Amino acid sequence: MQHESLLVPGMESLGVENIQAEEGCLKKFASKWPKNLVIAPVPGYSPQLGWNLKLAGGYFIDPSDPESESPPSVIGGAVMFSDNGSSAYAAGTYLHLLDDKLRIQIGAGYADVKYTYFLNGIFGGSRDLSVDIEQEGPLFFTKGTWRVWKKMYLGIGYLSGSVDTRLRRPDDLLPGLPPDLIPNVKLDLGAFIIPLEIDSRDNNQFPREGWKIDGDAKFYRESGGSDFDADIFKLSANYYVPMREADALATRVIVKSSSDDAPFFLKSSFGGNKDLRGYPSGRYRDNKMYSIQTEYRWQFSERWIFTGFV
Repeated sequence: MQHESLLVPGMESLGVENIQAEEGCLKKFASKWPKNLVIAPVPGYSPQLGWNLKLAGGYFIDPSDPESESPPSVIGGAVMFSDNGSSAYAAGTYLHLLDDKLRIQIGAGYADVKYTYFLNGIFGGSRDLSVDIEQEGPLFFTKGTWRVWKKMYLGIGYLSGSVDTRLRRPDDLLPGLPPDLIPNVKLDLGAFIIPLEIDSRDNNQFPREGWKIDGDAKFYRESGGSDFDADIFKLSANYYVPMREADALATRVIVKSSSDDAPFFLKSSFGGNKDLRGYPSGRYRDNKMYSIQTEYRWQFSERWIFTGFV
C-alpha cells in the first residue's frame, strides 16, 4: 500500500511512516509505564501563599489476594513551590496490612513557609491586625491503628519535629503578639497521638456513600521531646450520599480544641486545606472552633469532576 508524504513549508517532508514510528514509540512507552504509578501537577492559588504548584506522585500497591476488599496501600511524595518564596517537601506511606486489619502511616517532610499571621481571636482577624512571618523546620510522624470493631480503628502514634518562627520584618511588633513570636523563637515538637478512625466508604478515591470519621488526640509533653505541654483534640466527620448515577453529596463537620498553653500555630483556625476553603488560612484563630460545609460532586465524564461547595 502506497502513501504520500506530508509536505510542511520550510521543512523537509514528513513521511507517514515517521508519524507511525513516533506513535509506536509513544505506545511502547505507555505500555511500560506502571499502571499503579500516578504523577500529577496540581496548580493553585491561596491568599496566603499566592500562586503555587504542587507535584505529587504515588505508587498504589494492590492486595495480594485479588478477592480482598482491602484498599490498596500507597507510597508517595510531593513538593510544593509558591511565588512568595515558600516551599515544602514530603514523603510517606499508608499501608493496609493483614486484610486491612492493621493500618500504618509514616510521613516525613520539611517546610519553609512565608505567610501572614493574624492576631488570635475573632477581632484580630476582623480588624486585619497581622504581621508577616516565616516558619521552617522538619516534621516526622508515625501511627498505627487496629480494627477493633467492624469499620472502627483505634491506635497509637508519635509526632516529632521543630518549628523556627521569625518575623519577616523585625519592626512589626504589634501589641498582642503571643510570646512565642517575639521576635524569633524555635520550638521542638514531640507529641503522643491517639488516633480513631471509622471508615465505611464504598471507595477511597471517590466515595459516593458511607462515613469517614477521623479523630485524634495529641499530647505534647516534655517527656516526648517537646519544649511545651499542650493538648490538641480534633474530630472530623464526612458523610457521603449518592446522587443520580455517578454524583455525590458530601458533608463535612469539624470540631477542634486546643489548650491555652498551645503555641499559636497549633491553635484552631479557619481556612486552608479542606476546611472552609474561602478563608485565608489562620485569619480567625482561637482555642476552639467548629465548622460545617457541604459540596456537590458532579462527575460529568469518566475522568473529570466538578465540585461546588458552601
